[in-house]
Amino acid sequence: MNFSQREKNFSLCLSVFFIVVLFIFSVKIYFHKLINNKSFNFNPNLSSEFNSGLLISFRNDLDKDISTYRTLWITPDSSNNLKIINEINFVVVPHKNSLWKIEPVRYNFTNTKDYIEYLVAHDFGDGYTPETFQYKFSTYRNKLTFVDKNYVGVSTYIISHDGNKFYRDNTCAIVDLENLTNYKSTKNRVTMRDVFSEKSIPIINKYRNQKINLGECSEKNAINTTSGEFWKIGRKDGRWLPQIAKTFKCATYNDYILYNTELYLPESVSSNNELYTSYKSIVKTLPDTEDVISSPNKDMVGIFTSYKLTIYPYSNGTFGNPALELELGKNETMIMAQWANEKEIKVWTDAIKKYCSEN
Repeated sequence: MNFSQREKNFSLCLSVFFIVVLFIFSVKIYFHKLINNKSFNFNPNLSSEFNSGLLISFRNDLDKDISTYRTLWITPDSSNNLKIINEINFVVVPHKNSLWKIEPVRYNFTNTKDYIEYLVAHDFGDGYTPETFQYKFSTYRNKLTFVDKNYVGVSTYIISHDGNKFYRDNTCAIVDLENLTNYKSTKNRVTMRDVFSEKSIPIINKYRNQKINLGECSEKNAINTTSGEFWKIGRKDGRWLPQIAKTFKCATYNDYILYNTELYLPESVSSNNELYTSYKSIVKTLPDTEDVISSPNKDMVGIFTSYKLTIYPYSNGTFGNPALELELGKNETMIMAQWANEKEIKVWTDAIKKYCSEN
């Protein structure tokens, strides 16, 4: 065989190889689209075999200065009907081997509209005595944006003023749950580098090196202060995801703009963050869907639409009739969803029942 013939054979083999690779790739794309675009089936006779409990918390923004919180404890009863067992007017979160309470403490100063509102977190079994404060011409407010077993998301709003001079400071951060009560004093934050190490560096550099545009800030002399110290955990397509805060400093205020990232939250930060259904398929079936949660036991799916959470029994891509419907406030947002297995259901039920009976 001469050299020219070898070249022809090599080219032919190479062409066949690329055709095969392209075919396999096309088949994968086709089946991926087929899976993600299919509609789910509804079966009114689907057996509701619930073996999960849901501890879910919401923040309700009554106005720009006041937010309330509530936690619902949802479990199947003895007849396997899904019920709201308790509704509590603060956040309840499992931490280590017990349940913790998170709530805002507010101190209104006399003869002024200024106030301090900070968040406290402590074990159900521990008491807490709120502090008193000296008035320093300021308003300080913390607000919960995310809650999990070990970490919480907090937005902080501060207005400092002396006479006619005002300075406003808006920030957001992730804080260790056990440091939350003292956060206003220590400012101990969990940074993006702490969680994602070197994977966060390109993202931080990207937004730190960008100019501050008019869509982000109207002041021409704003200074980009992005560092990865300030970030948030938000929701997208039924999952929690990290958002970097592009921060900037102006003459009279500090502020930030959030941008979604492709970073993946570790289990230690966001537990049970897998959505065991296809978000796109749910939206295709129920176009009003705004968010979705699903139990690790794959026995129920919660679907959020405007002002409502509906929980369905679920099995292998099939929904049963709604098992529970919950009306939500106009400005009410889910900040936590913790799932319990059969063993945890009893432990959490007993702990919540004991606390509620003693308080």
